[in-house]
Amino acid sequence: MNLQITDLTFARGDRTILDGLSLTVASGERCVILGPSGSGKTTLLRLIAGLERPAGGEIRLDGTVVSAPPPARMTPPHARGIAMALQFPALWPHMTVLDNVTFGLAAHDRRGAQAIGEARLADVGLAGYGGRYPHQLSGGEAKRVALARALAPDRPLLLLDEPLVHVEPALRDTLLAVIDARLRASGATVVYVTHDAAEGDGVGGRQVWMKDGRVQ
Repeated sequence: MNLQITDLTFARGDRTILDGLSLTVASGERCVILGPSGSGKTTLLRLIAGLERPAGGEIRLDGTVVSAPPPARMTPPHARGIAMALQFPALWPHMTVLDNVTFGLAAHDRRGAQAIGEARLADVGLAGYGGRYPHQLSGGEAKRVALARALAPDRPLLLLDEPLVHVEPALRDTLLAVIDARLRASGATVVYVTHDAAEGDGVGGRQVWMKDGRVQ
């Protein structure tokens, strides 16, 4: 899926967070976004996902405008063909780990969805955790469940916001290899936000530096 962002602006109160940001990510490309805290990285992902609406500019997916300022129609998040792992895991507390991971697999029958969910949990080192609930997980385990949930549907655009924060350092190379394998299998476009340049190198692809709401 091709992603095109043009002159994007966003403010919260008196604070400008994105200031005329433009960025194009080709279909199948890996784009790593680096930058200091407060540079607008997470806000950019939330706008791409449709969780926020821009004050100016537009976002196109495969040439179709999905986000623009009012009164333009805005495509809802579930209709964008996107999977996302948020900076905070945001797991459904009343659902088991397996049900969280399979939440986006409505196109599969229950048995097929469970098989995919269990495979993704095994990928992130959590085989056998499917029957647990989020409150029974450590912070790092919850992050891995969120990553498994994002990888499970094989969507054409994958947004990953600091997916390895709070994950044990010994597991990070393993999880980067898992991400790499899933991206190769699916051919998905990925926008990967991190503050860690070494982690960005592990993802591969093009690196973009953000500061003060702009691509530098």
